[in-house]
Amino acid sequence: MPYNKNMRISSSLYGIQNAYKKINKSAENIANSKLENLPEDMVNLMEGQREVEANLKVIKTNDELLGTIIDTFA
Repeated sequence: MPYNKNMRISSSLYGIQNAYKKINKSAENIANSKLENLPEDMVNLMEGQREVEANLKVIKTNDELLGTIIDTFA
């Protein structure tokens, strides 16, 4: 499978954007005293955080892989 850095980074950035939307919606619900869904909103905040972390790890791994490829051919 060919190395497609742009596709992986684009996918990760899209994942980060979606996670931030989830985080912002839940934070907005909590801030606006919509506490009837507090447990769900808290779970969504934690899920969003994990999603951001996972997608950032994909970007970091791609960066390291590219560095290895460049070092191999340098």
